[in-house]
Amino acid sequence: MCIIYSYVDENEKKFVETLSQVVSIKSVSADPDLRNEVVKMMKWAEVKLQALGATTELCDIGVQVQYLINFLYV
Repeated sequence: MCIIYSYVDENEKKFVETLSQVVSIKSVSADPDLRNEVVKMMKWAEVKLQALGATTELCDIGVQVQYLINFLYV
């Protein structure tokens, strides 16, 4: 069996757990009502990246404004 498949099989539980954590955060960046969830996702990712040895910096992302535009097709 290919070494990559073996690695995936051996780490399946860890991968599924990580995926479960990610999809539990409703980080829809286009929805202003979920802005806090986007921040939560970035903080989650920061912790994971730092655990791998990465240097991270979170920046203030400001205020999100949603514009509603109506198009009239004639």
